[in-house]
Amino acid sequence: MNKVYKLILACLLTLPTVGVHAQTGEMDTLMYHWLGLARFNGTVLVAQHGDVLLHKGYGPRDVDQDSVCNEHTIYQIGGLTEMFTAAIVYKLQEEGKLKTTDKLSKYFPDYKVGKDVTIAQLLAHRSGIYDFMDVDSFYDGSIYSPRSRADIVLAFMNRPLLFEPGTKYNLSTSDYMLLGYLIEEITGKSYFDIVRTRIFEPYGMNSTGFNFGGYPSWDKARGYQILNFTRMLPSIPVDSTVGGAAASMFSTTEDMYKWAQVILSGKFLKKQSWDAMLKPVSDTAASGWLTTSFYGNTAVGQIGEAQGYVSSFFVAPADSTVVILLSNDQESEVDYVRDGLVAILYDKPYEYPKERVIVQLYPDQLKRYEGMYEMEDGFDMNIYVENGVLNGKVTGQTPFTMYGEKGNWDHFFMLSADVTFHFTRDKRGNVDGVIVRKNRQILTGKKWQ
Repeated sequence: MNKVYKLILACLLTLPTVGVHAQTGEMDTLMYHWLGLARFNGTVLVAQHGDVLLHKGYGPRDVDQDSVCNEHTIYQIGGLTEMFTAAIVYKLQEEGKLKTTDKLSKYFPDYKVGKDVTIAQLLAHRSGIYDFMDVDSFYDGSIYSPRSRADIVLAFMNRPLLFEPGTKYNLSTSDYMLLGYLIEEITGKSYFDIVRTRIFEPYGMNSTGFNFGGYPSWDKARGYQILNFTRMLPSIPVDSTVGGAAASMFSTTEDMYKWAQVILSGKFLKKQSWDAMLKPVSDTAASGWLTTSFYGNTAVGQIGEAQGYVSSFFVAPADSTVVILLSNDQESEVDYVRDGLVAILYDKPYEYPKERVIVQLYPDQLKRYEGMYEMEDGFDMNIYVENGVLNGKVTGQTPFTMYGEKGNWDHFFMLSADVTFHFTRDKRGNVDGVIVRKNRQILTGKKWQ
């Protein structure tokens, strides 16, 4: 643990960079605040109007090697892979090799529910197809070794649809794995080769690929599921055959900036295809992309997560704003960091992240939160008081300790991981539920006992 502290401390003692643009120093200072609280670790690139305003690494690249992140560091980028898969699908449509309105059964006649699902529904995560990554067996050692298409398809092909296709949005790894297999069926080549020859090579993305574990480079960042001053938990890269067309890519901020230029210049696809692909289908979700707003300017991109890594990539075409965050700490707060950087770009108010301060509660105060909570993911969470502190245990998992946060009533947090708990109350003031936030995911639970 001392190594983590020393590496982060060394970064903090480095004076913030003050560039030609006044915003550069301001953004750099903000990043050091996030780093100082161990809530962001990785590389950042921010550009606007064609000028790169900030491009810098923050924190350890590999604690054991005493190395730090820089502009060339390579990260797994998880779900950012979907942008490239969707772009290839629309390219094949331009070439007359498929239509996004086609039924899946046209290409996979043996897949029973394929007659009910279109390619467009796969692209928008509105297929209702079961996510094979929800199968327990995929969380044992098998996700770290090569898996065949047959192995993966077998995990979901005989399961019924979760809902009528087109009626709901539900993130499913199976959707994009099927799109990858579809690309292979149509082209007769591997998905990896198609993306490499059609996008990576033509646009000079030389540090981007798929086999992260086997890629020989000293610039690779080691992934951490937890990386802070009190705990460090390294991750093992998931095999690229398991992530496939959904989440298997690795890249750098340099290469992702090249991809941003493809978007801004309207290259690779015709305007009609870009417009169709980036049009939101459900709320902020488009086809392989997400949309958000940078103070009135529409931004398109994606958020990616892999074991030990998290990333955010967004481009606002109206003023060529690009914000890229690649991290090797799965708990990095990329959403909040991005929001702060964007606020600086547009001269809007923002706040530095605050250190959470523990408040000691009396036993009778803590007992108000005791009980069994039924969580929306189907698990039960038991909250109980032990040794004067509040503890929790989720079905099948190890117990954890929660600490009250000063100045934030009914709010608790963990020291060893970036997880918060906000307890809700009914009209009479009795605790009736909990909202858990972990790794940018929010789960709600209802107290029933």
